Amino acid sequence: MIDISLVLVEDDPELRERLSRILSRKISVVNSFENASNALEELTKINPDIIISDIKMPEMNGLEMINIVRKIYPKIPVIITSAFSETDYFLKAINLKIEHFLIKPIDVDKLLEMIKDIASHIKVEQLLKEKETLLKQYKHIVDLSNNITITDPRGIIKYANEKFIQLSGYSQEELIGSSHNIVRHPNIPKEFFKALWTKIESKQVWQGIMKNRKKDGTVFYVETTIAPVLNTDGEILEYISIKVDISDIIMQREQLKEQLITDRLTGLPNRISLHQSLANKEEFTLMLVNIDRFKEINFLFGLHFGDAALIYMANMLKELTDDSYGKVYRIGSDEYVICKPKNSLEQLKSFAYALKKHIKKNPFEYEGINFEIDFSCGIVLSMPGMTNYVECADTAMRAAREHHQLFEVYDFQIEKQKEYEENFKWTSKIKEALAQKRITIYYQPIINAKEKSIKKYECLVRLIEPDGTVVSPFYFLHVAKRSSLYREITRTVITLACETFCARSETFSINLSIEDLMDEETLEFLIEKVNKYNLQDRIIVEVLESEGIDNFNLIRDVFRYLKKHGIKISIDDFGSGYSNFSYLINLDMDQLKIDGSLIKEIAKDNSSRVLVHSILLFAHELGIKCVGEFVSDKSIYDAALALGVDFLQGYYLSEPLEKPMPTGTLLDL
Repeated sequence: MIDISLVLVEDDPELRERLSRILSRKISVVNSFENASNALEELTKINPDIIISDIKMPEMNGLEMINIVRKIYPKIPVIITSAFSETDYFLKAINLKIEHFLIKPIDVDKLLEMIKDIASHIKVEQLLKEKETLLKQYKHIVDLSNNITITDPRGIIKYANEKFIQLSGYSQEELIGSSHNIVRHPNIPKEFFKALWTKIESKQVWQGIMKNRKKDGTVFYVETTIAPVLNTDGEILEYISIKVDISDIIMQREQLKEQLITDRLTGLPNRISLHQSLANKEEFTLMLVNIDRFKEINFLFGLHFGDAALIYMANMLKELTDDSYGKVYRIGSDEYVICKPKNSLEQLKSFAYALKKHIKKNPFEYEGINFEIDFSCGIVLSMPGMTNYVECADTAMRAAREHHQLFEVYDFQIEKQKEYEENFKWTSKIKEALAQKRITIYYQPIINAKEKSIKKYECLVRLIEPDGTVVSPFYFLHVAKRSSLYREITRTVITLACETFCARSETFSINLSIEDLMDEETLEFLIEKVNKYNLQDRIIVEVLESEGIDNFNLIRDVFRYLKKHGIKISIDDFGSGYSNFSYLINLDMDQLKIDGSLIKEIAKDNSSRVLVHSILLFAHELGIKCVGEFVSDKSIYDAALALGVDFLQGYYLSEPLEKPMPTGTLLDL
């Protein structure tokens, strides 16, 4: 059956009836008329695909009818039939662009072949129309959602859609005929574009993020795909560039980075910023400034008074600090750091005296209370391989306070001897604990925020003293890392955790350091245990973000390797380290733990709440689940729930346990 609608106009009733009967067997819809007038009256209702008409008919002949039809349907196929071979009629038919003729008596088989041929052309035209309509819709949709430009092989703009015109701030006339460099930001290095052109000129697609500049100088960022369009000879005809404006995301990320490295109360750079700064310095001198008896100030006068004192101290430090004294940081509640390149010991000593004099001249005053704030300082000079510079400065500051001095300089020799003695003591304890199986793990529940059910546990290493005292890893793990004992502790934790959860249904996490991830034997041991106990997709490896990830590509490969073996990845202490938002984008992780220093403030500090909310939005957009730790009271718990944190952990919910709770336990919160 040929799926078309046909109109037959024939004044001979016998022929009309015969043709209608035969055609109806082969064609979906056949409408027959005895004259042209009747056919024209019904034509627009029928909307036919083909018209078959006799030439000679009473009242109005076939050609006159077709002349009227052409005004309604300019391209409709027409088959003319005639018992006469009159040249004049055929010339008129040709002028009406009629291409199909049959001489009577009509050969029905030939007529049907002719109809099939026309129908196939109609089908092709319909498909082409549909494709053209779809292409127009696709183009419209792409134009609405993307910024599009087309350039010639030299990079000269040939086309720019309205969305890109609005984004760039340039008019159509300004863009067309200009080099695409018209929006290029001058800060982008030439090497970037050299690599881009090398790739697309080799007929490959380039993808990446570009920093551009609008006509008014405003910066904007676009996630860009540039693809070469080839002609039939395989030569580059033009380049099409599809761009998605991600300026808001980039700007938000930069703002979040800025918030992460800025102290919210004083506006000074914070501890994270200090770490970043010192990572780029080979030699420096650092002075820690600590307000004396600050806890007493808070207790006696209240938190608002204490905050005012902290802001005052920050202002005193900023007023005295210039290029000769270096940069000021606030790294803790009442702790400030001044860092200066190279050996600046004498200059920082002078600064301490100058600060004392400046405070005496400009005493602190708040709500009618006026007094001079005292402080103590610890100074430390950097050493090769040194990492605990703040701790060393803190040790010197405490010595200064004990000796009633304004400052003390850290003595490496004395402190090194103390460190050696402490390390020796803990090394012996760790060896004995391993031998006597007193290295164990405690289990801290992690609840599903919505269900209030325990879905996960974090496995935390502990050392049990002979008298039963439980020792936190804070006291011994850093010592273990300097010896072969650390690998044995890690293997003990892996083994105990896997043995515990092989018979349970919860997901569980273990903490691995960067050293663990770089140790092939440790990774293979972990994979062996996961396979032995069939724990794929239930074990999570938590990596401390605050340790920093120096060899980014290598860590990413390790993560992929672990995930290949069914081990999930989590970044711990998120928000305490540097370049952390690039981890979210570039590392294939399953979970992140928002740093406790942020979570514990969300109930009372709006800035912390905004920052945590932004991290959640960013992570959830990437499909990453978030754990809020340090949930120590109901106000923090309620605030975390309101923000949409996925999982919660902390002493308000449960302290670390010697054994996991029964499976399916629901917490009464």
